Amino acid sequence: MSFENDVRHTLVESNRNTQQRKYERKRRKMRSSNKWQRTPFAKIMYYGHKRKPRGSDGTTIGALDRIFSTHGFPKTLVSDSGTQFTSVDFKEFCQQRSIEHIRIPPYHPQSNGQAEREREAYKKAIGEGTMGKVLQNFLLRQRSTPHSGIGKKFPAEVLMGRKLRTVHETMLPKKTRPDERRGNKKNILAVNAPVYARDYRLGHQWTAAITTKRHGSMIYYYCGG
Repeated sequence: MSFENDVRHTLVESNRNTQQRKYERKRRKMRSSNKWQRTPFAKIMYYGHKRKPRGSDGTTIGALDRIFSTHGFPKTLVSDSGTQFTSVDFKEFCQQRSIEHIRIPPYHPQSNGQAEREREAYKKAIGEGTMGKVLQNFLLRQRSTPHSGIGKKFPAEVLMGRKLRTVHETMLPKKTRPDERRGNKKNILAVNAPVYARDYRLGHQWTAAITTKRHGSMIYYYCGG
């Protein structure tokens, strides 16, 4: 091969590699949809029902029915290509509920990598204690941790519209509410304070009383003064 041909061959190979890398960079990132519309099976089910279904489509359908009875039917269900997801019964199950079933390709790195990370985290958690306690702690941690695939939001927040209250929340400084900053603080009564209370046994009359205990933010126990 001449020097000129060698250079041409090198340039062609370099350009081909560049195009391949360019294609890799342009691959679309996994995007999240509105809450409870696109439901990854591994995330919602794999950990939420004690153990993964053992390949039976009947067991899988039963577990999904329990979830859907609480959250309703999603528009899209994403799973791998396991036999429980390729059966005729599972296909009919999705069709009857107008659920679009999408099976991720075996070599799709984004989807499979995400599922694999979930499994590894779960297996690691199992080794830290008893199954029941570890499972509940794991689920709470997963659902209350910001996730890059949903814009750094909490999975529970995306699904339910609110954040879960955890031990970490109790360690943060308490925020002052707007009405408290304006001076509209709640009237808190001390125990043994003289008050007037409405006695519904006496036809809604106001009677003198003494507070004995505070219950919640606005409820007090009292006895006759």
